[in-house]
Order: sequence, then structure tokens, then C-alpha cells
Amino acid sequence: MVDKLRPQTNNILVKFNVTDTVIILTDSQAIFYTRVFFVAIQDFNFTSNKKTSNPTSKQAVLAMDSETDVASLSKVLKQQRYHVLANTVQLKEIIEVCRKHKNGIIFLDFDIEKLSSMENLSKIKINFPNFKVVLTANVMDKQQVLDAKKNGVAGFLAKPLTPESIEKLLSKSDFD
Repeated sequence: MVDKLRPQTNNILVKFNVTDTVIILTDSQAIFYTRVFFVAIQDFNFTSNKKTSNPTSKQAVLAMDSETDVASLSKVLKQQRYHVLANTVQLKEIIEVCRKHKNGIIFLDFDIEKLSSMENLSKIKINFPNFKVVLTANVMDKQQVLDAKKNGVAGFLAKPLTPESIEKLLSKSDFD
């Protein structure tokens, strides 16, 4: 059974499937417990009864291992209405996530040895041109920056990541 919920305060349509409902009867009340399988959330104009842009259409993949950097980045991405698709340092998993989604931003920690090659960067950009890649690193020499730009990197963030530097990067027209 598919139901639609209409929130009172904003224009978001939530569709869900109810998978199980359990009713517990006591002497004075009936308690309903419902397990819900989530299907979709989308912006919806209830006046015109039409879908608008999806609030989670901006997507990001985090390829980082620093909990501090992941927390900083996740917080800003959430504020900017991005949906984090995955946080992994495995190239295979990054590729699988990119295959399933049409576009987004990959935040790639260039300090992680198994991700830091230009060959891996090139594989990602060739196979998934609609994904923008942002490199994060403690230090990159001039040649690495030039090579990264040649391989299609859209931006750079220096560590430690700060909310200000992330917001500044995301505010550029390349990331709209």
C-alpha cells in the first residue's frame, strides 16, 4: 500500500510503503506500531500538483578517512542540501556508486595512498565525466596540481577542512 504524506510547513512530498502494522490492545488504549520502508522524498508544489526539483539532487561521494574532515564536510554538505551517497576509501566502491548515479561531486582525499594516483583520478573522470572531483590534501606540489587539473579536477581543498573553505568552493558556479 503506497501512501502520500503532506507536510503542513513546507512543500515536500514523502512517498512510502507500509510493510507491517502491529496493533497492541490494552484495557485503555490501542497502540499501533508501523514499520515503514522509505521510497522517495521530492519537492512538490501542492498548489499546481507538480513535482519541482528534487531536494537531494545534489549528491556527493566522500573518499576520506579522517573523521574530523568527514564530519566538517558532511555538515556543510547537509546545509547546502547535498545527499552523501557514500563514504569509502575503496576505489571499487567509489566506481560502483558513480555507476548508480548520474552526477555529483567526489571529495577525494589525495593523502590516502591507494587513492592518490593520477591513474585512479583519470579512471574516474573518463568513466564518469558528470562527476566533479575535488581533491583534499595536506600538501600538494605544483606538478601534482598541474597533473590533477589536466585530469579534470574541478577544485582543491587544503586540510584541515574548514566550513568556510568548503562553502567557498561550493559557491563557485562550477558546483551549481
